Amino acid sequence: MDGGILKIRIKKVIILFVLIIGILFSIESVLAAENNSTQTISSMEGSADTTLSSVKGYWINSGPGEVNNINVSSLKKAGITDVFVLTYKEDPDGTLKPFLTAFKDSGIRIHAWITCFKDSKGNFFDPGSNPELMSYLTSRITFIASNYQVDGIHLDYVRYPGNAYKYSGGTATVTSFVKNIYSKLYQINQNSTSKPYIYLSAALMPELGGNAYYYGQDYGQLAKYLDMLIPMVYKGNYNQKTSWIGTCTKYIVQKAGGKPVIIGLQTYRSDNNPVAIPLDELNSDINMAKNNGAKGYVLFKYGLVDSKYAGGPVYSSLTINQIGAASKVVNDYISANGKLPSLITVGSKKITASQYLSLLLNSLIKISTGSNSSVVLKNFRTPKNPITGISTGNIYKSEYISLAKGIKYPMDVNGVGPGYVDSSLGKIGYKSIVYMYSRIIYYYYKYNALPSYVSIK
Repeated sequence: MDGGILKIRIKKVIILFVLIIGILFSIESVLAAENNSTQTISSMEGSADTTLSSVKGYWINSGPGEVNNINVSSLKKAGITDVFVLTYKEDPDGTLKPFLTAFKDSGIRIHAWITCFKDSKGNFFDPGSNPELMSYLTSRITFIASNYQVDGIHLDYVRYPGNAYKYSGGTATVTSFVKNIYSKLYQINQNSTSKPYIYLSAALMPELGGNAYYYGQDYGQLAKYLDMLIPMVYKGNYNQKTSWIGTCTKYIVQKAGGKPVIIGLQTYRSDNNPVAIPLDELNSDINMAKNNGAKGYVLFKYGLVDSKYAGGPVYSSLTINQIGAASKVVNDYISANGKLPSLITVGSKKITASQYLSLLLNSLIKISTGSNSSVVLKNFRTPKNPITGISTGNIYKSEYISLAKGIKYPMDVNGVGPGYVDSSLGKIGYKSIVYMYSRIIYYYYKYNALPSYVSIK
């Protein structure tokens, strides 16, 4: 009987020991699972990537035709590492694919530069109260990342237009969207073996402590979900000096939690004066950013930089006489067909209406100052939603010259033709603008003098 009791007690001890081991094993498994979960979240939030430690880039917003003026080997020789290509969400084949083809195997990374919180008409929308637009935006970004060999997705206008404080949770909404895009890219990066790693970056405003309040962009929060932060430290637009670039850079680097801060620099005086700054000044701006912690820079923009800067495009030129001869053909075509030709021949070049308009504007401005020098042929996108209405009356010489400058400057900066222009007669639509300046230059071509006015009918 005592022996039986002893055996029972031994069995109980063994059972208890097994139970304790099982409990400890279960606790260890739970902790391991929690650790794995934590590691997954941490890896999604990312760490500073050593391949982003010395970025030299360009933003390109002049449309797919710009590919024809790019010398990829020259860019590579100049040390360019990254190119940010303006990509229409609705048409990546037309706007992004030509660059992917041109830069294939070059070693230069291509980022799809995507406009976010603006609708099809170019107006800002509230991301917090437009779920359909947000769903469409997310699906298109995911589609581009999944189906094109891009090295990065670059989010632009991922902000409010200076009034985020009016919206409850505006900053959280912006951060949440960026986090969602990062999670989509994380899944693509994890599941694909045939695609390059896709980095996520965003163009950020440079207003430091007020950035979250006005734009909904909190540097520290966004840094958790971005591979690199690209603040647009455009000193000309803020009427600042080179030292201001250093102040902004230092502040944002401190907020970025170790993530690379790549400074966006303006290559021209300002949006109201798009004349390229001298190369030595641009180099001073670059060095100021680097000396204050920037891991690199992106220049805005390609095609509007001092010609001495390495890696720039090579543009052809046309004479004012060639442009005048083309204006006769265009005017005759419009008179016969009631519309602009789809392509316009100037010299030996077949160009778009927006390129033709740029030639007309530059010709007029040169003529008005007594110059007869050749005009550079650059690339410009056609406006998405141009106004087609026509005003009636006369535009006099002083006004049409002033309007030409007011149209040319935004074209040079934004790389796109005008949807309309405000005049003394009201809004003049895109096609009417082209026709008006075509008639002015034709008059000069015919009479060697500018007309005192041009009639709009």
